[in-house]
Amino acid sequence: MKILFSHYGIIYKGGFNRTFNLARGIAALGHEVVFYTCQNGWEKFPFKEETINNVKVFSFPDFLPYKLVSKGFGLLSIFLKIYKLRKLKIDIAHSDSGHRPSAGLPCYYAKRKNNALYVSEWWDYFGKGGQLKTKPFLFRLLLGWFESRSEIKNKRKADAIIVLSELMRKRALEFGIVPQKIYKLHGGANIINLKNDKRYIFERNNYKLLLGYIGLSEGDIDDIIELLKIFRDPLFSSEVLFITYGFKFSDSQLDNFFPYKNIFEFGWIDFFKESEKLLIPDVYILIKENNLVNCSGWPNRFGDYLACGKPIIANLYGELIEFNSKYPNSIIQVDNNEEKIKLKILEILNGNFDLEKIGMNNLNIAKTDYSWDKKSQDLFAIYQDLLQNKK
Repeated sequence: MKILFSHYGIIYKGGFNRTFNLARGIAALGHEVVFYTCQNGWEKFPFKEETINNVKVFSFPDFLPYKLVSKGFGLLSIFLKIYKLRKLKIDIAHSDSGHRPSAGLPCYYAKRKNNALYVSEWWDYFGKGGQLKTKPFLFRLLLGWFESRSEIKNKRKADAIIVLSELMRKRALEFGIVPQKIYKLHGGANIINLKNDKRYIFERNNYKLLLGYIGLSEGDIDDIIELLKIFRDPLFSSEVLFITYGFKFSDSQLDNFFPYKNIFEFGWIDFFKESEKLLIPDVYILIKENNLVNCSGWPNRFGDYLACGKPIIANLYGELIEFNSKYPNSIIQVDNNEEKIKLKILEILNGNFDLEKIGMNNLNIAKTDYSWDKKSQDLFAIYQDLLQNKK
C-alpha cells in the first residue's frame, strides 16, 4: 500500500516525532510511505526530497511568517503539496492535525482523487472550551473561529479518527461521530534513539538527586508551580538539581524559583542526535493540573520518560490513571502539592524506593508495549480494520 502522512507543521518541529515515528514503523512493515511537512525557512523550491528510515520525506517552502506555517496555516506549501499529489496514487491519507489546512487539505485531495481512506488524528481539545483559551489574543481574534469550526468539521469528514484519550473519545461521540470510526492510540517510546551506548559526561557536583523534566514549555509553568516552590527550600539547595529540556526560564523566574541556583537548563535539544543527554537524570517528574486540557491528550514526553529507563514521579490525571492501573509499579505517585512533593523527594533521598528496579521495569514497558514499532503495528491494525469495513 501507498500511505501519505501529512504533518501540519515544520520538519523536526511541533509533533513531528510522533507522526514520523509512526510513518517509519509503517514503512518497516513493507509499505511505501510518503511524508509531507514544511521547510524550516526557504531551503528548496518546489520541495526538498530525502529518504529517512525508508520514508520518502517531502518538505515544502512557504513565504508566510514562520509562526503561521509552524501552526499549520501555510499557503504556497499547501498548493505545492496538492500539486505533487496529482501523480501519486494514495491508498491511505493520514493527517496528524487535520483541522489545520497544511495537514488536512492534502488528505482531502487524496480522498477525492484516489478514493483514499482518510484518517485524522485528534490529539487535544483544540477549540472553544479547550486549548483555544490558552492561545495568544491575536490568534484567538483572527483564527479562533476557524479553529473551533474546523476541529469538528474535519473529524466528521474523515473515514476514521484517532484520539489519545477517553475524554476525546467521549467528545467525538458528543459531536455525532459514530463509535466505529473512533480509535485510540497512545504516544510511543523512542527506544531506537536511546539504544546507543553513548553517555553524556555530566558533573553532578555532589547533588544526591538529579531530577529531570523533558519538553518543558512556557505554558507548563502554571502546572508546575507547586513543584517549583520546593527549590526555594534550603533543605534541597545542595541535595537536588533540577534538569530541564525545552523552554528556558527568564532571569527573573530563575531568581524567583531557584535562589540556590540548583537548576541546569539544556534548552531544546535534537532528540534524534542528542538523546544521550536524556539519560542524565536519576528520576523524572511529570506534574500537571488535573483539568480538561491536560486530560484530553497523552502526557507530553511520557514515552521518552519510559524509554530512558528511569523512575517517574507523577500525579495521576487523565490517561495516567488507566496507565497506572495497568502498570502499578511504574509511577511513583504524588499529589500536586508542594509539601507532598517535598515528602516524596525526601523518601527517595532516604532510599525508600528501589530506583534501579523501577527504572528497568519502565524500560521493559517501553520496549514491549510502548515502542514506536509496537504503536505502528497497532496503527496498521487500525488501517486493516478500516479497509475490511470498506469492502
